[in-house]
Amino acid sequence: MSTNVFIPAGIKDKSIRDTFLAIVKELGTVAYKPTISASDPTASTLGTEGQLIYAESTNSIWLFKENGWVKILGATGATGATGATGAAGATGAAGSNGSDGADGDRSIIVYLYDSSVNEPTNPASNAGFTSGGGAAATGSWTTTVPTIGSGEALWIAQNVLTQSNSTGNYNSGGWTVYRAQGYDGATGATGPTGLPAPRFESRRVYLAYTPTSSTPLPAAPTGTLTWSTGNLVSNPNTWSEVPPTKVINSTVNVYFSDFLFIDTSGTSTTSSDTGTTPKEGTKFTGVVSFVDGDFALDGATVTNIDGGNITTNTIKTEQIDIDGSLRLSGSDSGFIAGRVSSSAYNTDGFFVGREVRPAIISAGAMSVGTEYRILTVGTSQFVSVGASSNAAGVSFRNTQGALAGTGTVQEVGFEVSHTSVDSQIHGIIHTDATGLQIINPTLISGGSSSGGTSTISTVTSVNTGDAGANITLTLYGGGGAGGFGLDDGYLNSSVSLNNSGGTTAAQVWAGVPDASGSVQVGSSISAAGGLGGRNAILGTPWSGGAGQSSDFGPGGAGAASERTSGNDATNFSSGGGGAGGDQNQTFDSSGGAGMGGFIGQKVTQTFDTSAYIGLKQIYVRVTAIGAGGVASSSGGNFIGGDGGNGAVQFSSILGGTQQFTSSDLALNKWNTIGSYAWLTTGQNSTTKLVPNTVLAGTGLYPAGFRTGGQGSHSSILASYDPTALSGTWRVMCGTNYSSYQAGLFVRVT
Repeated sequence: MSTNVFIPAGIKDKSIRDTFLAIVKELGTVAYKPTISASDPTASTLGTEGQLIYAESTNSIWLFKENGWVKILGATGATGATGATGAAGATGAAGSNGSDGADGDRSIIVYLYDSSVNEPTNPASNAGFTSGGGAAATGSWTTTVPTIGSGEALWIAQNVLTQSNSTGNYNSGGWTVYRAQGYDGATGATGPTGLPAPRFESRRVYLAYTPTSSTPLPAAPTGTLTWSTGNLVSNPNTWSEVPPTKVINSTVNVYFSDFLFIDTSGTSTTSSDTGTTPKEGTKFTGVVSFVDGDFALDGATVTNIDGGNITTNTIKTEQIDIDGSLRLSGSDSGFIAGRVSSSAYNTDGFFVGREVRPAIISAGAMSVGTEYRILTVGTSQFVSVGASSNAAGVSFRNTQGALAGTGTVQEVGFEVSHTSVDSQIHGIIHTDATGLQIINPTLISGGSSSGGTSTISTVTSVNTGDAGANITLTLYGGGGAGGFGLDDGYLNSSVSLNNSGGTTAAQVWAGVPDASGSVQVGSSISAAGGLGGRNAILGTPWSGGAGQSSDFGPGGAGAASERTSGNDATNFSSGGGGAGGDQNQTFDSSGGAGMGGFIGQKVTQTFDTSAYIGLKQIYVRVTAIGAGGVASSSGGNFIGGDGGNGAVQFSSILGGTQQFTSSDLALNKWNTIGSYAWLTTGQNSTTKLVPNTVLAGTGLYPAGFRTGGQGSHSSILASYDPTALSGTWRVMCGTNYSSYQAGLFVRVT
């Protein structure tokens, strides 16, 4: 196939034209015809793969190849600009590690010591050390500093040991010896005496001074110091080296001034100086003090103190006046007196407060509403049931109940207790754990707010209440027995009396009698018993005389007729009734009847207890109750009646009351007013008990009773307790079956 080739006219050079034709023939099938351009193509000149451009200006041919123009014919142009640096190639593989170098050498310095006048021989090079690098004694050389003798010196040998490549034994570097200390030289001659040295001394003096507006500071003092004695004389002499006491809130201030005495020659006898300008040495501002019983701040009376700003461990005061509530917030807090611990109940004292119970409770066993203190936290979250924080020692009131986890708590409770101790413990113990316990109480019943009079008929101690201005005691001795009667004859030529009553004795105490700290007020008092009635003295109608009446009522009735017994006294301290005599009959002479017994002695005394107001309670201690005289018929034929027992009366705020022990209530031993009981006088008598008559309990005894039956008194009075009662009893009905007095009584006091 022939091809028509167009050769641009601009190609004049034959060789270029021939080359061009050769290229065209070589291309053969080029789809594009060459394009003629005035200039070389640039990077922005568009082209198609295989396209040719002839540039006339440079007489060159360009081929578009692989997205760019390539010059394939024409003169070589100038070198183009350096292209951008291509991307770095991939990092080559790391080379292998080199072999380890040898370990370095290790060096240690060791020392040996010797003492001698002359330098000792050096240690051998291979001696004086260990293979491990330690010093070792050799010859006269030691590893410790020896004692240096007179005229000797201390010598030290040093060796640098080396361990090759830090392994194996240490090798010697050789010993070097040197002298570290020489011996003392001869003492030199005494040098000439030097000149006296200058002397200096500082002294401070004080003055109590009241400043004024015109002279706010005192004048500076002058002073003279005697060097040999150290005595300082100040001028004026009101300045002293002893500081005066500064009084808070006083207008008198304390000032000081300093002297500096100088003796440059060192030989002066005295030196003088003018003190520095005085300065105030002690000044109090903002200090709260007590002035005449008041708080004062900088001279002004303080009426209020913010208690919220006071935090302290201990406050000691004589008295605290509290308007609001006093709160005990600690889990172990309270008020205690007399005791050393809250539970020391065998010691006089009291405790009011909160306590941590010893029992350890798991978190899962807690109850809602109970107060606890965290012992161990474990895995429990106590804040979820009311605690302020999840920490041991925190107290809280449980709001939810049981709590999961391993924590433990202790219950926080309360205690109110007060006890006193004599031979027993008396008091009240009230805790949340044990409830209310009352120990050996004395229970008081009756009386009035204005006080009254009480009668004591047994040996006992009675609390009369708080001390007042005074307390009055009246003691009654036992009444005398009634005289006996004779079948024949009279005892009128000499006085013959029946048995007298016994003596009553008592004391007044401030505090429980004989207890620690208690005091007996005044002296003991006593009242003697009454005399017995005269025996066999009364004639016609030969009836016995009545016993003398006491403050408590009439004495025992005399025998109403001849040949009968007198009646016992039923009132305290009254006399027993006299026995009947014997009327004269044919062939039978008469016999005298007995007179009634006399009342016991009555003694009244007032005790001043004002010294114990607010400090002690007052007790009446009865040490003896005079027994009524026991009638005797010895020498006679008909017996009189017994006298009434003695008694003690007192007037106080607790007067008119009855006092019972817990044992009285527990045993219900005839001690409740209004109680009914079958009682006996224990007397054989033909006189029946008169209904509505009031008798003293001291002459009554609990009796057995059996209804029905005839023939013996035991069917009515089976037996009786020989223990007398107390108080007074009213006869409701009575019997004297087989001459044995018994009946139904009701207690009235």
